[in-house]
Amino acid sequence: MTDPGLDNSVKQVIVQEVQNAVSASQQDTLNQITALIDNRLSTFQGNIQQSQRDISQSQMSKIEETLSENYTFQRKGNENQYKHEVKVLTKLTEAKAQLDGPDLSVDFHSSS
Repeated sequence: MTDPGLDNSVKQVIVQEVQNAVSASQQDTLNQITALIDNRLSTFQGNIQQSQRDISQSQMSKIEETLSENYTFQRKGNENQYKHEVKVLTKLTEAKAQLDGPDLSVDFHSSS
């Protein structure tokens, strides 16, 4: 016959070990999720900051364009050419800011 006290103590040890293993596994999973979220948020924050810089640059270009409209020219053709070139420069600056900016789309399928 087996000793019932021994069976209970073995069961308690087994239960304790299982609980410890599950707890450790849950903590590891939580740590990995936290690291993943921190990484994603950091990347997203960097993208937002870059976008804000790009928007600021675009706004500065428009302000410069507005301020440069106060020049006076001796000939109407020179004035028209200047205004056209300022608009082209503004559009090129805006396009460059958009191309240099981060892609804010989120790829949920990538493994980081």
